[in-house]
Amino acid sequence: MKKYIKILFLAMSILLNTNKIANSQCNDTLVKQAIFESGNEAIFLKEYKVKFKKGKTNRPARVAKYSAFLKDSTSYRFNVVNAKEFEGKVILQLYRKGKIYGSTYDFQNKKYNDSFDYECKKTGTYQVLMSFIEGKAGCAVGIMSLIVNDSTKINDNQFPDILYVGIKNPLYIAYTNEPGCSVFVKSSQGTIKGQNGKYELFVKKKGKITVTAQTIDSLGNIKDEINKDFEVQELPLPYASLNGNTGGLIKKLDLQNITKLDLHTNHIPLLSVYEIVNFSVSEKLFGLSGKTSNGENFSYSQISFLKKLKVGDQFFITNIQVQNAGKEILKIKPLGFIVQ
Repeated sequence: MKKYIKILFLAMSILLNTNKIANSQCNDTLVKQAIFESGNEAIFLKEYKVKFKKGKTNRPARVAKYSAFLKDSTSYRFNVVNAKEFEGKVILQLYRKGKIYGSTYDFQNKKYNDSFDYECKKTGTYQVLMSFIEGKAGCAVGIMSLIVNDSTKINDNQFPDILYVGIKNPLYIAYTNEPGCSVFVKSSQGTIKGQNGKYELFVKKKGKITVTAQTIDSLGNIKDEINKDFEVQELPLPYASLNGNTGGLIKKLDLQNITKLDLHTNHIPLLSVYEIVNFSVSEKLFGLSGKTSNGENFSYSQISFLKKLKVGDQFFITNIQVQNAGKEILKIKPLGFIVQ
């Protein structure tokens, strides 16, 4: 059997529980649970969240659609976790060009499954569909993972060599699970916690850091060892958008269903590190006038203001304040629009 050990890093929002969906079990802890249930040979790649109210006659059951880029000759695992306080059970299905390639629900036998594996035969963009059967209210998370085995080819460029100060950076250790062997992980600075190939590394200062992973047999002998160097940086600031727009022309129709301001980052997903504290909507970029929100959602007065705007009118979203994991309040770039 081929022996190997590999340190992989993919910073995600999932292990940071600051941007909750609701004050209940229905939050980012579901993603963390899904990762730990995916198995030792699975490396987390992407998350899919869904929360729907109960369907009605005038509001039928909804379906959430996401995209997933898969590579040929690669095995993937999709698994789901449902929030216990909701009646609905989620169904996750994988499609491409109208053809189904996997599902967590067997419609013929009416049987639920928490996961399914798919060995990709053709590189391309696939669709992930999530819904709750019979239109029941529900909240759930699905994740896509890479299945690692002795024949897996891993591209190191897929896993950035960057860690961030002040958060629990997820680390994934891929290794051949030999009988009688265990894995020991340490770093040149910071604190590492975890097991079974999934770890969290907390670092307090910028600079260089080396993570060492060892496979150790039952007699305490080191059978394999690998070191990986990382650069530790400050967290990148996010930027805001309105219906995907970061400024310029915006259609009047797009303003009719506005509910919240969104956060993004050009870097790896770190959105759960930040949450919007407040922001203002105004006719002027500078000045004290304007209508202020509390959190990411637009207030009633802000929504009323936006709906009354006419073609040619301009408006600005200013004083956008976000809070990071360390409870520090930061201001990010304002947005400016002209109604089209």
